[in-house]
Amino acid sequence: MENTTQVPSGMEKIRQSYLDYILKKGERPFSVYQLSQDLNMDEETFYQYFASLGAVERSVWQGFLEQTLERLQKDASYAEFTAREKLLAFFYTLIEVLKKNRSYVVFCLKNLQKLRFFLTVGSDFREQLGDYARQLIQEGIEGGEVISRLYISQHYHRALWWQLATVLYFWIKDESQDFERTDAFIEKSVHFKFDILGHTPIDSAWDMARFLFQEFRL
Repeated sequence: MENTTQVPSGMEKIRQSYLDYILKKGERPFSVYQLSQDLNMDEETFYQYFASLGAVERSVWQGFLEQTLERLQKDASYAEFTAREKLLAFFYTLIEVLKKNRSYVVFCLKNLQKLRFFLTVGSDFREQLGDYARQLIQEGIEGGEVISRLYISQHYHRALWWQLATVLYFWIKDESQDFERTDAFIEKSVHFKFDILGHTPIDSAWDMARFLFQEFRL
């Protein structure tokens, strides 16, 4: 009988070894050589997959996002969701993915300065998240959930990155059962975000001002 057990790729083996090293020793590997020794792998083989330890860590975080998006795409009902519902599903699913690696996430966010994390470790993650956010915002505009505003709407996607940062920092401090408080925080933050991006009293005031300007000018 043919053995169908899937053997982890070299890239996945390195990523998993990197995570295991941090979780067991409470610190990052000092060098590529040190991690390679744990893998019984020579440095030359390591460099076939990653150029540095930093590249491994960026790949780990990018993998979290890819797993999240794959799960969403496999959900048949996801395509029918509104933009608001999709963002809720995104955050809930991401937290489910991260739960399997919570100790590592806590280590990362507590042992790195926030700015350094978001500019280095999370850089690839942030770029891919930006692509997702742009698509979501466009769907929101087309569906009337998001108002297109001159000079502003092109930057809407950036807000999702900082919203994610807030959710993650809330989550690693959450001690409620099954992280119920995080679920509540996600729901409230997403609704708040779409209330701000949607039609607000400020937009009504601006529309009225433009109308009056046109009327009196004529």
